[in-house]
Amino acid sequence: MWMRHNPLHYLLLAGSFFSSSCRAVFKDEAFQTDFQVPLFGTALDPSSTFFHQAAAGKAGSLLYTLSNRLIIGAINPKDGTPVWRQQLGEGSVSETESLSKLAWLRKSKDGRVVSVFDKNIALWDAATGRAIWEYTANLKVADVITLEAENILLVAFKSGQVKAIKLQSGEVAWENLIGEGRDEAANFNLFDSKIYLTLHTPTLNELKTVVISPATGAQLEEFNADVFHKSNSHVPTPQLLPVTAYKDSSKLKFNFLGTKKTKSIEIDGNVHDYRLHAVSTELIFVEYWSKSSDTPTSWADFYSVKNGAIEKLVEVSYENDLSVYTLSDSGSGIFATRVNRAEIRLYDTSSKDPVQVFELPKLLPAAPLHVASEVVKRRDGAIAIRAAVTLADGNMILFRNDQVVWTRQEALASAVAAEFVDVHEAEDTLEKVLHAEESSNVVTAYVKRLTRHIEELKYLPGWIAGFQQSILGIFGQSDKTTDTTKDPFGYRKFVIFVTRFGWVTAIDTANQGEVIWSISLLKTEIMEKDIKGIFHLGKGIIAVVLSSGDIYKIDAINGKGIKKTAIQILPSVSVMTVESTSSDTKWLLAIPSREGAKGWFWPDESELELEKTIANITLSRRCEHSTGICGYSAKPTVGGRLLLSLSWSFRIPPSQKIVSVTTRPAHDPIASIGKVMGNRSVMYKYVNPHLVLLITATPQTDSIYVYLLDSVSGMVLHTSIQTDVDTSRPVVATMSENWYVYSFYSKSTAKGAQIVVTDFYASATRNDPGKLLQKSISSYDQPRSATPYGISQAYIFPHPVASLATTTTRQGITTRSVLLFVPRIGSLLSINKRILEPRRPVGREPTNDEKEEGLFKYEPFLGIDHQGGSLSHARELIGISKIITTPSLLESTSIVVGWGIDIFGTRTSPSAAFDVLGSGFNKLALIGSVVAVGFGTMFLKPMVRKKQISQRWSQ
Repeated sequence: MWMRHNPLHYLLLAGSFFSSSCRAVFKDEAFQTDFQVPLFGTALDPSSTFFHQAAAGKAGSLLYTLSNRLIIGAINPKDGTPVWRQQLGEGSVSETESLSKLAWLRKSKDGRVVSVFDKNIALWDAATGRAIWEYTANLKVADVITLEAENILLVAFKSGQVKAIKLQSGEVAWENLIGEGRDEAANFNLFDSKIYLTLHTPTLNELKTVVISPATGAQLEEFNADVFHKSNSHVPTPQLLPVTAYKDSSKLKFNFLGTKKTKSIEIDGNVHDYRLHAVSTELIFVEYWSKSSDTPTSWADFYSVKNGAIEKLVEVSYENDLSVYTLSDSGSGIFATRVNRAEIRLYDTSSKDPVQVFELPKLLPAAPLHVASEVVKRRDGAIAIRAAVTLADGNMILFRNDQVVWTRQEALASAVAAEFVDVHEAEDTLEKVLHAEESSNVVTAYVKRLTRHIEELKYLPGWIAGFQQSILGIFGQSDKTTDTTKDPFGYRKFVIFVTRFGWVTAIDTANQGEVIWSISLLKTEIMEKDIKGIFHLGKGIIAVVLSSGDIYKIDAINGKGIKKTAIQILPSVSVMTVESTSSDTKWLLAIPSREGAKGWFWPDESELELEKTIANITLSRRCEHSTGICGYSAKPTVGGRLLLSLSWSFRIPPSQKIVSVTTRPAHDPIASIGKVMGNRSVMYKYVNPHLVLLITATPQTDSIYVYLLDSVSGMVLHTSIQTDVDTSRPVVATMSENWYVYSFYSKSTAKGAQIVVTDFYASATRNDPGKLLQKSISSYDQPRSATPYGISQAYIFPHPVASLATTTTRQGITTRSVLLFVPRIGSLLSINKRILEPRRPVGREPTNDEKEEGLFKYEPFLGIDHQGGSLSHARELIGISKIITTPSLLESTSIVVGWGIDIFGTRTSPSAAFDVLGSGFNKLALIGSVVAVGFGTMFLKPMVRKKQISQRWSQ
């Protein structure tokens, strides 16, 4: 028997289909809205980049490298992902020139590698990167060699001292001094079960070789008579060769170890350098470079080493290009790999002609610096190769035969400047367009609007193509955006980097830090001191300014249209931008530190307009020799010159040195000029866009001095002193609105890092705005007594801080957060400014009014909120030295990028995402609910109408 159901049952049944989707599941956005580019840096030296088995007895190998940023680690050759990384020291970009003499990486059997940096030696597990042991000496290391049979690592120090370290424990087994401290150790060789050490005697300018007992370290034999001469200099020699090499005028000489036999190789007069390679005891491969700078060339030769004789086997053909070489043992033969920009060639010892040539699909973007390779000869005679090529642009490419397997953008680890660019910066904002339409007559406004709508049709294909992904996004994650379609929330930014190798590279923050374009400035080297900055000129155009006076004008959206201009400036100039008050014109101003010198402006046009723009502006920079801060007034003249007049100067005592200069961010809007107290009174903020925070240090007294200056008048607004400071560590600071935060390392009884925050108000009296509400305010009108009222508080932080920054949003309504990178835990942290509130009550619980204001009891120890305060989450970051931020189109969200060695980018919402739905919002449930309500409405409509009609008839 069928039962008649109430129609409401059908509505509830339809709604039940969507019940499983109505649960409030807020999926964590970590690893989706953020990205990390884990970098090593540019491979430092060919001997420190190699393929090596990660574990004894296991097939396959990893690519190991030591970089110019002192990062060692392993790379998976299949996809280029890092397997593990370790940092040897605080390597900066400026140190790379001499690092190859202080740091290296060596193979060790049984799945281990040995690293050396200056006085530090470490043994690492090659598979996991775990430190087996570390040893720090008092002397610089000259060379190391692993003796597997004796299970020791021999270490030779520059002073001639030799130590044997046990491989299992890192303990010193024995030590001995060779030559009574008069000789400097140079090179180990292991031949015929004997350990040979080559030493240099500086006082006599001669070389000698000694035989060392591996069991005790005793000196067994010495060879120097009639073998080496005073004019000779040692050439680094592969450890497995039975010879030690040295050069004498135009000859490369070899001494057979344990004998007085020497053999010579004539060196061409055009050769300016050479390198020795070896993978067996009977073969030497010599790589040569020519002196010519116009057409640099390189070539190489195979030599046989047998029975006390050295004979040339094969002369690799000379070609008019720059190539790099490496040697590898395939197990069935020894092959030399030659790489240039167009091809990879393989040679063996039987012929000068290559046994295999791999034509590259396209020219390498830069000249090769060095290469590491693995060669395999199959049973059918076919030869395959994997070659990891380090390029002059700082990057690394791995080839499998003639195919590119992956590219690692390692040059970004050596970036010297970075700046944000909005993807749609080249277009006028809608606000500007609508304002222009409002100021026009009806016909002109209509034509402008019609033209704008036609122009926006170019986004229609991209919108249609992305519509499917938008629908799929309701059910899951859609594909990433790869073109420059409209970005409704302003999340997508380009970050422009200038690297020390003379390249400019752009990455996309919305696509996991993907490289969008990269162009060369035709400079072989750009250090941090060589670049004056990256400046916005508007319409998506940037200018890269170097201390040499070169200005590179680049379209930041597509990396095209590079235009170079040169102006005559001094290396010590400070460069800044000013924008016209009557148009969109921008100028670059170069202000020299030398007193009495003229400045420059570029473009050198519209002098009268520029004069009006800077008529009431004071330009401030460091004084000559960094003796303080100086302010200048400027007047442009014909020819792009600026006449500068010193307006004011703030000089620091000779005992102090400047360690930090901080200003407010270029975009730092203040939404509210007052802070409402719990009792409804108001503390008015000290609002001044011209603030400069100057921090100096006095190492003699372990003190730092903090000065807050007005850059217009030069007036000192606030000073403070911190004592018992470790001035050898960095002092970092950030500033925003009416407050600043700085961090230092204290040597006092409360030893450790400290974070100090200071807020400034117009007056110590509540409801007193001072001059803040006057229509016209000038820094020159302030009397010396009209200094702001400052409130400070200090916090103890668990770890030293390497860099500080502040979030910034579009209107400044959102609460700011202080961003800091902590190297010891490898995390980028965010601390809400409400926590760093200097008005928190000390030694007591907050009153009801203070609770209403959001204040809570002050605690001197500022812990780390790993769950809510870590922007990097579980990622381990290395070497973040600077943090930059920019607003998105959403008021709640700020875009953050940290860079140094790694690059990390993310979005953060200090006051939560109050103006956008989170990824946890169930769109399917919302659509289902709407559909169910619509279905129910349609289903119930006849019933309701029938009921209404029945009610009317019954009346």
